[in-house]
Amino acid sequence: TSEGGYAAFATATTDDDDATTPPPAESGRARGGGIDRVDSLPSPAATPPGVGLASSRGGANHLVEPRSTTAPRPIRSPSSGPRHHPPPARSDATSDAADAAARDALVELADHPSDSQVKPIVLNRRIEAVPESHYDPNALPFEPLAISDMLAAPQQDLERFLTQIYRSVAHSSPINEKVNTLAYFETLCTDTAAANVLINSSLMTLFVRMLRASKAPTLRMRLSSVMGLLLRHATYISEELASSGVVTVLTECLKDKNERVRRRAMATLGELLFYIATQQHEAGLKAPADGSGGPPGAWQIPPATVGTVTRMLRQGEDEIAQHYAVKTIENIASHGGDWAHKFSSQETVGSLVAIMSGAKSEQLRGTAASTLSRAARHSPAVLNLVLDKYGIKILVNGLRDTSPKVQQASLNLLNRGLADLGARARAALAAEDNRGLLPTLVALLERGSAVLRGKALLTLASLFRLHNRWLLAACGTRLLPLVDRLQKDREQYLQRCLEALVATVVAAVPKLHDAILREIDRLVAGGRPGSRERPGSRESGTRALAGGLAGAADLGSRPGTPGTNGSPLALFPALVHLLGSVALRPRLCDDAFVAACAEYVAKAESRAGSGSFPGAAEFRSNVYALLETLSQCAPTLVQTAPGAVTTALLPALADVLARGGSGATGGVSSADGRFLALKLTCDLALPLWLDPDLDAHQGGSSGDGPSGDGRREALAALIRGGLLPLCPALLGDEDPIPLYALKLLGGALEADAAMCGDAARLGLAPKFFEFLSLEHTNNNVHNVRLCLALARSRTVRTLELLVDFAAGHKVAAVLAYAHENAVEPFLEPSLGICAALFSRVVDLRETSGSDPDALDAAIDGVAPLLDVVGVLIECGSAGETEVASFAVPALAAESLRLAVDLFPEEASRAIFARGTPLADAIDALGTAAAVDRGEHGFADVDLPTGDPGAGAGASSGSSSPRRGFARAQRSGLGAIAAAATAAARRASPPFDSTSLSPGETTRLEAALRRLARGEPCGVIARAAAEAADGVAEMLARAPR
Repeated sequence: TSEGGYAAFATATTDDDDATTPPPAESGRARGGGIDRVDSLPSPAATPPGVGLASSRGGANHLVEPRSTTAPRPIRSPSSGPRHHPPPARSDATSDAADAAARDALVELADHPSDSQVKPIVLNRRIEAVPESHYDPNALPFEPLAISDMLAAPQQDLERFLTQIYRSVAHSSPINEKVNTLAYFETLCTDTAAANVLINSSLMTLFVRMLRASKAPTLRMRLSSVMGLLLRHATYISEELASSGVVTVLTECLKDKNERVRRRAMATLGELLFYIATQQHEAGLKAPADGSGGPPGAWQIPPATVGTVTRMLRQGEDEIAQHYAVKTIENIASHGGDWAHKFSSQETVGSLVAIMSGAKSEQLRGTAASTLSRAARHSPAVLNLVLDKYGIKILVNGLRDTSPKVQQASLNLLNRGLADLGARARAALAAEDNRGLLPTLVALLERGSAVLRGKALLTLASLFRLHNRWLLAACGTRLLPLVDRLQKDREQYLQRCLEALVATVVAAVPKLHDAILREIDRLVAGGRPGSRERPGSRESGTRALAGGLAGAADLGSRPGTPGTNGSPLALFPALVHLLGSVALRPRLCDDAFVAACAEYVAKAESRAGSGSFPGAAEFRSNVYALLETLSQCAPTLVQTAPGAVTTALLPALADVLARGGSGATGGVSSADGRFLALKLTCDLALPLWLDPDLDAHQGGSSGDGPSGDGRREALAALIRGGLLPLCPALLGDEDPIPLYALKLLGGALEADAAMCGDAARLGLAPKFFEFLSLEHTNNNVHNVRLCLALARSRTVRTLELLVDFAAGHKVAAVLAYAHENAVEPFLEPSLGICAALFSRVVDLRETSGSDPDALDAAIDGVAPLLDVVGVLIECGSAGETEVASFAVPALAAESLRLAVDLFPEEASRAIFARGTPLADAIDALGTAAAVDRGEHGFADVDLPTGDPGAGAGASSGSSSPRRGFARAQRSGLGAIAAAATAAARRASPPFDSTSLSPGETTRLEAALRRLARGEPCGVIARAAAEAADGVAEMLARAPR
């Protein structure tokens, strides 16, 4: 004898079928759990897929022939900048390899272990809730034993006990006594060890004879039940049982008029047939290796048995008995081979389809669908029969079934079928529109189990391989947000399926680019939209068939469809949707993708009217949407494809910008195009330009573009030669183009101060300071930073800034407004301009041989900044919790110090004027005030004496920002000390009607003394003491 049946799982619980087990290929007959049930699915919306089918079976559809692998033509700015060659697009070999890898992944993931799990037939609660057997121990003609006692009994006692049972059933005792004995006997059959003993004893042969001879339904039902329990739990069966005719007897019982007898007999026969099929299948697998000569011949199954079982699937049969028959075929089909073939006739497939689509029992529908799926796995003929005779519709309806098992089986059949659709199945798929295949798949992604979601992803991937129009239609559903959400799921199978979908999409995109670009080239050359092949060719006829199928689906009449014709241009929106996916974006944004985007931009805004072709306006609108999405993806682009961005996309965008306005040559770009191009230029060029470490991070960038210093040099040449010369025209363009022009200029000049000279030579400096006005629409933070860059640069003369541009007056107004209205982004650059202007005048004063008139004019130009001394005092005392950076108090304190240096008398009057915030500012200084604001203070900050900026790079137990705030406070206190000394030494008395009173000044001195005594930071304490001494010198001149 050999082991079989449920041997490997005999110790598992046998009254339920929910335990998960490995597939039969690894462990013989197994019992496994089902799929989490989904109670209901929402009614799918009528969202059409936009079907266009492949012209040949078994492969991904190519819209057009593959393009040549030549690199896209270089895009050049009309300015004097260098010509940049974009990297070549992805080669056909690379694309085909990616496509093959994606296809292999789909094949590998098509089968999940749950697709092959088998479950017991007898006592399967999902088929029938069989009541527990009860017996009367007092009516037994022998003393009953428990299972443990029976197994522990000596051999002689065991034989005596079994003989008593034999006599009770075999002798001419009343039927009730026989049934009562059999009911007790059932309690001994649920243990594997006991079942192995009992099934190979003479009792089993007795039961077969009695089942053949008896006509009483009660006895026949109990005999079948006992035999079924033994067959379920035994791990080996002697071949002697084959000669008893058990198969024939059970087959005859299937014809019994009593439905309960048919149920028990079908369940028992199902267990026996599955056991025999398993044994012969395993023997057949071992035969080539051990030379045993093939499967054993002891068990001969007559054709009548197979026919009788399959007839149980016909309509009108009791559903429970029918379910036992379907479960039998399902378990047998799990192995495949000859036995599965016996139950794969056309009649059986038809009956299973009818049960799957029409049975009332959800469990029965699930078992029938699973049986079809397992049979199709091992027999392509079954799959072809289902698809060709019943069509895709039966599978789409299965996806909407409330049974998760039906849904999973339908997904399995659909996934296998999509790889090789027959003509009828193609037509059915093309017509599957208003029913909503895609919304149904998306609903499974939202509410299905992990296995269902994974298989739905595989179905979507197969549809995308079938035709790109499915991809476009899917983009109109909630698929992409769900894909992004599924990234967080930790289920391994689901993640592998998600990766397969992503790989499929990524492999399809280069072909999509290729088809779109070829179509544009053909249309520009004068071709008719949608025509590709010469009339009369074989390929033309095949594609006409596919087009007819697509037309039958009425693509143009439904929302979200790709269009009314087969032009690849209708698929362009899919690129925009895909780029918006967080999961897909990093995989899509390679050098080839960016190079293709550059070509789209060039063709949408092409010169000399060459962009006029059928559908050009819609294509241009789609390119604008692509540019907007690329702006959102800019951080990814600069990380994954900096080379292509620099050498292909940015030059293409510069070309669009160069053709703005009436004076442009070679055609004028639209204002929308210029705005989106400029915005994307800012989003891409500035991160590349402002990050000095980016090249080090991207040394391994893909593609053939430059890397490292070469990329930075190319970007610098593009900015200087291609973008900066365009800025004067852009600043006069429609809103909001000037805003982004200022942003681009601000970033360029901030990263490279040498470009200030280029900006000045282009005549931009007067414009920037013209914009620096509270009334001007271009007075934004980017313009203020540009003014700061020019103020710090020596490319613009000091007198130009202060006299011609009135920089002092304008920045004073902007600073006062920003402070009063808490416009913090303006504070730091405005204060920086103040400090730069003061520093310029100080340098001019100290320059030997300077023109006195020029110095006087410069001093007059910077004098308006004295009006904001109060603002400088308040900003100089700001803490960490009040401003974003220590640069604000540092620049304010520096400006105050320089103001006192240039205007000792005027500045001291302004600092100690009545109503000044000086007292509040002093109270806000030091560690105690900082702690009150919730800050760390300066107890562990140690700054060197001397130069205010010294020691900025050192750290003594504190962070750099706190050192910056400490330096700012030291500098501010120094300015107060200098102002007090200047006030004490000027000719006029320091106290008058406009100044602080002596009493207020005394309180200031006291506050400074307290700060000096209590401050743990030495440099701040010393600066406070110096300021207190200066104020004391002022008080010495107070009237007595």
